Amino acid sequence: MTQVYTRHLLAVAQSGTLTETVAAILLCYWIYWEVGKRLSPTLPADPLYAEWIQAYNGEDFEMHVQQQLSLVDRLLRAASVCERRRGEKHFMQSSCYEYLFWEQAYQREEWSM
Repeated sequence: MTQVYTRHLLAVAQSGTLTETVAAILLCYWIYWEVGKRLSPTLPADPLYAEWIQAYNGEDFEMHVQQQLSLVDRLLRAASVCERRRGEKHFMQSSCYEYLFWEQAYQREEWSM
């Protein structure tokens, strides 16, 4: 799943506009922030996981995500209708890949090659 998702992001970055690229990548930041916020009230005892959660729930990361949200809003407002639709399509595709990525981890799926 990770390879398919990465190829999607690279393809958009290579052939799409800045607006489309930012829309496609936005969820990479946003979902980690949301997960960090959700998990932060009950930090695990393992310091590795606790540190990960605190990093993605921290003010610095929140500021970065807010900057990306503002950037995509600004770019989409200035975009043509076609470019806006392509950006939305890329965002939705990234959303599907993010869901599948997290679901794969949740289900502890393993791939043998």
